[in-house]
Amino acid sequence: MLPGSVGADLLRGWFTWRLGHPAGPVMLALLVDRLMALLGVVLIGLVGLPHLAAVAPPAVAATVLAGALVLAVAMGLLLLAGRIPRDRLPVPKRLRDGALGRTVWTAVAQLRAMGGNPAAWAALGHSIGVHLATIGATILFARSVGLPVGWLDGLAIVPAAIVAAALPVSLGGWGVREGAMVAGFALLGFNADAALLVSLLIGLSIAVLSLPGGVFWLLLRNETAVQTAAQTDHQTSLQTAAGGAEAFPTDFSR
Repeated sequence: MLPGSVGADLLRGWFTWRLGHPAGPVMLALLVDRLMALLGVVLIGLVGLPHLAAVAPPAVAATVLAGALVLAVAMGLLLLAGRIPRDRLPVPKRLRDGALGRTVWTAVAQLRAMGGNPAAWAALGHSIGVHLATIGATILFARSVGLPVGWLDGLAIVPAAIVAAALPVSLGGWGVREGAMVAGFALLGFNADAALLVSLLIGLSIAVLSLPGGVFWLLLRNETAVQTAAQTDHQTSLQTAAGGAEAFPTDFSR
């Protein structure tokens, strides 16, 4: 129910930070999660690109391919940039040595270091698995309403809808997902009304399956509230102890 994936990231980051984890690593973990999700859906889209090129106008396939290439080049440049010492960056010294510049460059270096971490590649595998599950669900819903959609069709259509739904321009991807799905099914010659119904079924299934997460959300809210209260009590006790120590006069001239 939150605005795209950004709203969910903000909520996850806020809860994780309230559990006592440092803000920097939390933000970096969320960034890596988004990058892996985007990379996973692009890889799946490339698999379905030949089928899309066979049924869609050349401009559509070219746009998808160009977007994938831009993403690949950007990620490659990001990883290569992490090898450059910060004091040699071709940017003004004021920006380079400022707090924001140091923070960004530290994050870039950590992202590059993650490239050799098996956990990051495992995250990519999980991302691909989640996207394939969404594609599989779309195919099954389409067949349930009489559309003979195959796996190649799903690989060609659904990745674009996943990317559209993740944009922070709607609540939970509603509206943009339906538009992308209807447009994609139309390219394959399927009925637009049935395609809209399939997209609505996908959205409803995600909403229903997300409801149990509300229970964990409430439990997590209680846990973070307890931890915050405990931290406040600890800080208060430290301040009281410090105040108690000051209660004994050290300047006897008073």
